[in-house]
Amino acid sequence: MAKFIGGTSKYLIQQKFYYMLGGYLLMICLVVALLWYWVFILHFVHNIWVILTATIVFLIVYKVITYFVNDGMKHEFAFGYGITGEAKVAEELNRLPASYTVIQDVKLSDTKTNIDFVVLGPNGIWAVEVKSHKGNITYDGSRLLRYGRPLEKNFIGQSRLEATALTDYLQSHIDRHIYVDSLLVFSSPKATMRFGEHPIQDVVIIGASWLNRHILEHQSQIKFTPQDIDQIARVLQLEKIDGSKPAMGVK
Repeated sequence: MAKFIGGTSKYLIQQKFYYMLGGYLLMICLVVALLWYWVFILHFVHNIWVILTATIVFLIVYKVITYFVNDGMKHEFAFGYGITGEAKVAEELNRLPASYTVIQDVKLSDTKTNIDFVVLGPNGIWAVEVKSHKGNITYDGSRLLRYGRPLEKNFIGQSRLEATALTDYLQSHIDRHIYVDSLLVFSSPKATMRFGEHPIQDVVIIGASWLNRHILEHQSQIKFTPQDIDQIARVLQLEKIDGSKPAMGVK
């Protein structure tokens, strides 16, 4: 079992909570608007034109509030899926041998980069970006598609930038050459892709069930001793805890 450090992304938890709270507040506003319309307008106003105007206003308010409630619920569910997806990948990574260290939710203060998982092993270092999307994932030569339509963000570029940022960060804090491989992992069992293990724009794109196999079979000219892994883990733990910047060549 791998050494595991950290937990679910605080960003995902916070965003899910904010959208859930926003949904409750909007529902309260809707109830207040309904009570106002029912009690005040229908019981105390007898002018038909005032009632008609108030009805139109109420319907507009109702449509606006329900639109934002539905939109908020979509975002809340999306962040919920993100939390579930990260949990699935964490469960997979936890099955790696004891010679591996996994750090979840790493934020590099120098670049504002947030990495879902960093995996440290004797045969390499990986920055792992997790996506919970379902469906058939393909590549058109420049971007990823789902069911033939572009995904909402450039996930390949995001993954590559995270690996580059982590490489630069570690090389600036540890006195040795380091290269970080980039993994884009689709956590849903309902996500299908046929990329194999060949990098696309320097990013390997795989399903969660293939993650550990890819890591264990990875061949690299750069090897890391247990002492190297512990040193790197300490650097990232300091960064993870409070964003402090470890001294150059920290031991």
